[in-house]
Amino acid sequence: MDFLTLNLSKQGFSLKRFVVDAGAMAIFWIIPYTPVFLYTSKTLEAVALGLGSSTILEILFGGIYGRFLDWFRKKFGIVPPKTIAEV
Repeated sequence: MDFLTLNLSKQGFSLKRFVVDAGAMAIFWIIPYTPVFLYTSKTLEAVALGLGSSTILEILFGGIYGRFLDWFRKKFGIVPPKTIAEV
């Protein structure tokens, strides 16, 4: 899985970026999941279980997804966006 390493000797691994990607994914998906779980669940316990488990999965896989996006964009020659410091 090349996207997990992204040639670490050249690019380096940023724990901060990994954590930010994971947090962003969790926050992003909580918004649409909440009304779906509220509408489809019979009890508040089911809503809490659904939102809790989805949040855990989003945090676990959000950082990996961020690395995958970097790898995928690189394969298609898409330049990463400028950082706030560069603007």
